[in-house]
Amino acid sequence: MNPTIDWQALKTLTEYCREDIKGFCEDEGFSVYPGRLHPFQALFLRNLLLCNWSVREGYFAYYWQAQQAFESTG
Repeated sequence: MNPTIDWQALKTLTEYCREDIKGFCEDEGFSVYPGRLHPFQALFLRNLLLCNWSVREGYFAYYWQAQQAFESTG
């Protein structure tokens, strides 16, 4: 299964810019080009961005809470 991730929509939702996303990629040791990620890396990165965004926006107090909620819906 190769998921299709709409990186532009994700950038619009989270308000992370290209440089922010490249920083997340570098921190995780991934390619800095999201289109070149393996499928499991792309999903991990998408989840990481969404969890960080949801904590930043106040939906959750801690990252682990967002991650747990996200995993329980998936």
